[in-house]
Amino acid sequence: MQYLLTSNEQIRLQVTAAIAEAEGLGEVVATDSFDRLREALSTDDVSCVLVDEALADVSAMSAVQEISQSHPLLPVVLLTRGRSAEVLTAAMDAGARTVLSLPLSLEELSNRLQPVLAWSQAVRSEAASRDGLSSHRIGTVVAVVGAKGGVGASTVALMAAAQLARHDRTCLVDLDVRGGDLAAMTGLSVRRSITDLVDIAAEASAREVSEVMYPLPGGIALLPAPDHGEMGEAMTEAATRQIISMLRYQFDHVVLDCGSRLDDVLAMALDSADRVLVVTTPDTPAVRSVRRLTEALNRLDIARGRSMGLIVNRSGRQREIQPKAAARMAGVPLATSIPDITGQIEMAVNSNALLTAKVPVLAKAARSVAAAALAGGAGALGPAPPEEAQPDQQRPQRRQGRRRRGRGRSERGQVMVEFPVVFAFATAALLLCVQLLGYGVSYMYANHAAEEAAHSYGVGMSPDEVYQEVADHLPEAYSSDMTITRGAGDSVTVTLPVPSVVQLRTSAHAGIVRETRS
Repeated sequence: MQYLLTSNEQIRLQVTAAIAEAEGLGEVVATDSFDRLREALSTDDVSCVLVDEALADVSAMSAVQEISQSHPLLPVVLLTRGRSAEVLTAAMDAGARTVLSLPLSLEELSNRLQPVLAWSQAVRSEAASRDGLSSHRIGTVVAVVGAKGGVGASTVALMAAAQLARHDRTCLVDLDVRGGDLAAMTGLSVRRSITDLVDIAAEASAREVSEVMYPLPGGIALLPAPDHGEMGEAMTEAATRQIISMLRYQFDHVVLDCGSRLDDVLAMALDSADRVLVVTTPDTPAVRSVRRLTEALNRLDIARGRSMGLIVNRSGRQREIQPKAAARMAGVPLATSIPDITGQIEMAVNSNALLTAKVPVLAKAARSVAAAALAGGAGALGPAPPEEAQPDQQRPQRRQGRRRRGRGRSERGQVMVEFPVVFAFATAALLLCVQLLGYGVSYMYANHAAEEAAHSYGVGMSPDEVYQEVADHLPEAYSSDMTITRGAGDSVTVTLPVPSVVQLRTSAHAGIVRETRS
């Protein structure tokens, strides 16, 4: 059964008559209400939807886009009165399978509509037979985007996919087509990539898509980016939408690694996603990049209304910006935070064991990321407005504020009393450390000086010569107040001053070994 969406009675009669005259195109049901069409698509067995570009109550392109996104395997055909390159491009970008010119001709119906219906029947049959899937069952799409380069978005996407794949069929798509490194992180040598599907995306079947995928440990199916970044230029907005739509029917979860470059591919990925996760690090430049990204998406009307969450990567107690503060600064609800486990991740990546490593901290982080990916409704795109206090809540809040201010004054007074004591102890501890350091240095010099003096006496030098020899090897601060004493039993003692606020000295001894003076 085919549905025709039009508010023009003449178009309804013309299209119905033309399709009835052609052979093998089936029945056409016409409606002028987009709401009734939505209901029919959810209950009836529909093979194709024809949309008149001149609708009265809704934009034709919006209708095409909504139908193609909610029913990816259902072909949508745009009926236009003037077939031009601009109309064709806009229709393809919106998700239309093809464009037919009005008035319809039997030749055009045969050349354009029949192949569309044949494709619809083929892919719907394949989807229905694959592991019991039906044409109405679709998976969830999670887009992972980095606030800027180097924040760990690819690692987060991989961790999410690994955890989701433990329970459901999961596909990981590298949409960073100009610089994606998921293949390198997993030790793959890429021969086929997502760009191989661009030319056939409109007609690609599930089998053709699966031929470009690579199996990863843990049950993940990876659709990699091209090995050479310049090949990513071939990726188009329409191909991105069509590939994601197909993957929805093959997998329970589709995780998109979108990189950090805001382009047409990223825009379509965010528009196609059910959940958007923005990855940042707890530093001011990265958090500001999140704010700039969300503002840009709002200006361009991209991903509006999508559930969005913030993932703060490499967080730690020693960081000045904590995860909750980062979320407030970015204006995006906090989904989760990941501790700084850079060392463990680098070790796992270098050994190509990121998906197989049995590291508890990695497993815990992966579970938190997967939970963030599945948590819907954490917040829509853009900063959340501050909550206004209800009238009956304002008074308790004011009392609470007064209590906090009172505590603040008390705490400040306590600090003023305790500060001199703390400062005195800190100063004493610092002076003690300096004194110990000075004593150690003086003792080291004294040992060297004693050995030098013993050697000089051993070669037959006079006391004055010994003193001068030792003084030449010491800093002036020590040699000016040095004493050398030769004791009984062929031993010599050197005494040096210790730099300090009080007068201290240290001594060292050495035995004299008689040598022949050369």
